[in-house]
Amino acid sequence: LVCCCKHASIPKTMAILLVLTVSIESMTATFINWGEQISDVGWASRKNYRSFVSRLDIAMKTINEFETEDDFYRVEKTLFRKANDGLALDMRGVSEFTSTFNKGSIVFLKKLGFVSRSQSSKYYQGNEVVDSILGIKYVIGEGPNDKGELKDNVSYYYDSTYIEDGNMYIYKNPYALPLMYC
Repeated sequence: LVCCCKHASIPKTMAILLVLTVSIESMTATFINWGEQISDVGWASRKNYRSFVSRLDIAMKTINEFETEDDFYRVEKTLFRKANDGLALDMRGVSEFTSTFNKGSIVFLKKLGFVSRSQSSKYYQGNEVVDSILGIKYVIGEGPNDKGELKDNVSYYYDSTYIEDGNMYIYKNPYALPLMYC
């Protein structure tokens, strides 16, 4: 007992050093991983986010004014900030990022022409058939380029409406089918 009491301060010092070492290592790893995450994924400012969402919010309000009934329809866009922009805009679309995206959905969307991989899908360009089958009734885009060609890669068969406030176009697919069309 006498022997243990003489050296009781050594284990206490070792415990304090161990806690300090682990704490410093954890904080260092956190900052390194955080820095790598930001350089890999990016970091958007609130101003950038609000500007993007406000601009598309104008388009969504215009679309809601077009629709007088409570039918289900999808809305997509050809402008992207992140894969889950639709969540911020209350937009029912096909573009999304989700950790529960199953392989069958990814393969299905890829075969239909969507950019689909890992845990996300994005609508970059559509066509009348796929858009109609999936019920995509509206596509929000930036309109024609300087040569008059559509930058948005949407069908020429869609009706377009220019929104001056957001400097963008809304394309309406007149052939969009209802949800669960057989």
